[in-house]
Amino acid sequence: MTIFEWLTIIFAFIWAINIFKQQKHQRILVGLTFFFLTSSLLDTFRWQLFPIIAAIILLFAISIPQQPKKWLNILVRSFSVLLILIGTALAFLLPVFKFPIPTGDFSVSKKTMNLVDKNRLETITNDTTDNRAIGLSIWYPSNEGLEKRETYLSNGLSAAFAESKGIP
Repeated sequence: MTIFEWLTIIFAFIWAINIFKQQKHQRILVGLTFFFLTSSLLDTFRWQLFPIIAAIILLFAISIPQQPKKWLNILVRSFSVLLILIGTALAFLLPVFKFPIPTGDFSVSKKTMNLVDKNRLETITNDTTDNRAIGLSIWYPSNEGLEKRETYLSNGLSAAFAESKGIP
């Protein structure tokens, strides 16, 4: 988690448990919470922060009236603390996945091809004219500048991988 995400969580939690009773301190706390939330969203957008964003919206909505009903105030603040804890747990349990930066003396290129065996029918599909096919990707060292760098996974494959693992 980034420092902005941590500060967003801390200030939202302080706001939710209402440590500062004075109006002047409340305004500073609200401003800092929105500043750090905006900073963290501009830095990296993470779906794990949605419960925390919902808590901040609830806290902001309850702070608009001068004196909300006491039972409503307690209910919203309690629910906001729960949302903040859920968002924090999600951020720890489902971190943003990043591939390591490639190291070495050479850049890496990739050749992708689709091989079709015209002598064998595909038995998995319903199409009786479908032939066996296999996708093939070959990574190899290349000359820097002469060939473009390739990613670990293609856009479609990375989206399918992310979906299968529950990664955004």
